[in-house]
Amino acid sequence: LVRAYGGDGVHVTDESGAEAAVKQAWARKEPGVFIIEVRTDPALKAEYAKMKDVSPFIAQLREALADVLPTDLRPSDVRKLIAFDVHGDGMLSVDEVNAAREVLSRLRARRDPQELLRVLRTGQLFKSPMVTSVKSMLAPLDPSPFDVRVGAAKGEGSELHVVGSVGHVLVGHVPSELRVKKFAAKDYSAGFEIGAVDGTDGLGEMCIACGEAYVRETDRSRPDFFTTRHGPSFLSTAAILVPAGTPADHHVTMDRSLAPEGVSLVRTINDLYNAVKGPFVFSGLVDWHRCDVTAISKSPCCGEKVSDHLSAYYLQPGAVLHNVKTFVCGAVARDEAPPRSDLMEQIFTRLFYKDLSKSAESKEGSGEITEKLGCDCQVQCHVHIITYNAAGEELADVWHLNPESVVKSLNIDIFKIKSLRVVDEA
Repeated sequence: LVRAYGGDGVHVTDESGAEAAVKQAWARKEPGVFIIEVRTDPALKAEYAKMKDVSPFIAQLREALADVLPTDLRPSDVRKLIAFDVHGDGMLSVDEVNAAREVLSRLRARRDPQELLRVLRTGQLFKSPMVTSVKSMLAPLDPSPFDVRVGAAKGEGSELHVVGSVGHVLVGHVPSELRVKKFAAKDYSAGFEIGAVDGTDGLGEMCIACGEAYVRETDRSRPDFFTTRHGPSFLSTAAILVPAGTPADHHVTMDRSLAPEGVSLVRTINDLYNAVKGPFVFSGLVDWHRCDVTAISKSPCCGEKVSDHLSAYYLQPGAVLHNVKTFVCGAVARDEAPPRSDLMEQIFTRLFYKDLSKSAESKEGSGEITEKLGCDCQVQCHVHIITYNAAGEELADVWHLNPESVVKSLNIDIFKIKSLRVVDEA
């Protein structure tokens, strides 16, 4: 290996070759590293070379979590638990240690003893949902793998329904009018955000399909905690809904022969927005090469900011699914240079959180598409999916979709947002 990089080296298998190896190293005239590899008696214990991380953080966790940490956990693995340091002071408070203990205990209680190590080392343990952002619009792929056809609405857009606000979710607020109000899933062809089948203690990731609301249960007192439930009605504190019978503005399919390696989610959203040129909701079937997902595991109903307690709200690890078939529903919008129009203010307040995308002043020469559309503002996309079971016949698990996903093929409808009707009132 060292010779491949222009250096040299020698193997030493016993004491007799040690002195000669050192002389050979010092005698080398060419530039570059010289490695002496020495075979060591396994019975020899070099006390002066302890392979031990003695940093305060490692020491704290090895002592406080000794009963739940695997014995073969490396210091580098332990360091990844810094994700529980919500306050960013480099150590874990009592509450943060307790949150870590709960997560580790749940993973150790499962049948697979290697799951904890796997989710630590793959980064799945601390994944929190991310809204997909297209930071700089690009010209669409040419030739494009996406076939965008005009639907019955002919691109004019429709009035969609909205419940509550994502702001309610982020601060754990349940408005009084939404505490017991139920919506009939059959009234909507698609929809998503957050919902519950029974009560607000179970609010979790939600997606509507086939006249049913699919919800990931977050009530820890239930035996079916963190499984996906479905029912004909749902509660919600934030949702975007497509009323049944709403005509699609566009139908989109994908020619896999033009993108055999797939298309990233970010690139897909970029190209679809370029075709639609306006805010929209989409739903339909998508096959994925790679599907990066996560889900909230605590109901945001307690009056606390989710961002201040991430470790409590994301106790369960995310996942990376490969070669899966899913039903999807998502919303896409591009922010406007200030001042926002009434519709865009409503969209960003209710669907993406008011301050998620900071409107930028118009810029010139910022690229072909941004120049054409008049500002360098980001496109935001929020997507939920429902996976199919192994047989590919029944809907199974609902998830929030993260940006690091790659589309294999799709067949979706696009509903351009002409207006939003708030349906919170009883």
